[in-house]
Amino acid sequence: MKRLKLHRATFILAGIYNILWGLWVSVDPDWLFRFAGMELPNYPEIFVCVGMVVGLYGIVYLEIARRPERGFILALVGFLGKIFGPIGMVYYMFIGKWTFAAIIMNVTNDFIWLIPFAIYLYDAFPFFKTDLKTDLTKKTERILITNYSDKPLLMMLEPWGEDYTLLANEEFEIIAEDCEQDFYYNIVPTENCISVYAEGNEYPRVYKDGVEIDCGYNREE
Repeated sequence: MKRLKLHRATFILAGIYNILWGLWVSVDPDWLFRFAGMELPNYPEIFVCVGMVVGLYGIVYLEIARRPERGFILALVGFLGKIFGPIGMVYYMFIGKWTFAAIIMNVTNDFIWLIPFAIYLYDAFPFFKTDLKTDLTKKTERILITNYSDKPLLMMLEPWGEDYTLLANEEFEIIAEDCEQDFYYNIVPTENCISVYAEGNEYPRVYKDGVEIDCGYNREE
């Protein structure tokens, strides 16, 4: 996926923000009304429920950060909420129910997230479209290979005999799509090499930071 690090950072930040905002509102549901100079609500418990919903969205955003390729629909729901929420706010300001200062909630909850969410939706849509066409009898198998040492590590993709070299602290993701249900990876580590056997007929591809790399990557000449 393009801009994978950006998307993960966006949704980690969004998740943490939503959880903290939800906790804050649950503890002090009147803060926005005091800040905006509005009459305090008769039933602050309603705003506590709003905080609960926003906080739960934070968990959803953290899940998107964990698996960005599978988060299109979840992010779309959040994105639409960040559009419809300000529309409702403008309406209530127009009829005089809310003051203009209350828009601070939309600035921090909605406006600053619109562009990064839109970029993510653009990058994630091809994965969503592929999922719609995927045969449910098939599966996708992926595995992460990380070099935690300070020396290069040779990775062999078998049975094709393809070599890839991980530099210090590099991480590869191996993905095999449309696999039969009995497909699996067999990992055989040695001192300076790790062999990854794809036990099945499907040919897996190797990615670094969401970009596919070719056999011979970082090979020493």
